Amino acid sequence: MINQTRIIPLYQEHGYRTKVKTLPSKSLIHYLKANKAYLGSKSSVSFKVLENGKVKADDDTPQNFGASAGKTVNRRITSAFCFDYEELGISLVLEKINLEQENESNDELPF
Repeated sequence: MINQTRIIPLYQEHGYRTKVKTLPSKSLIHYLKANKAYLGSKSSVSFKVLENGKVKADDDTPQNFGASAGKTVNRRITSAFCFDYEELGISLVLEKINLEQENESNDELPF
């Protein structure tokens, strides 16, 4: 899923910084929706909040705060575009690293 309220301003900012002319928001949305990997949109999706380019961590609520003590979850609810990642050639699977094999190869290093 793509957070459309975040991705469009990032696209425009990138164009401004690189001095490349960008598409108007409506045209960009049209092209995204016309892509064969586009599955549709969802009106209510929870995204993590970014602050200064980093994910804002959940906050601990003080003990004397009452029944809602615990974690304050930092999320933003907004709409999102849904895409078929396989159709786009994007893999969301992380490869498992074989640490034993990596350690064996480090033993052979001269330093």
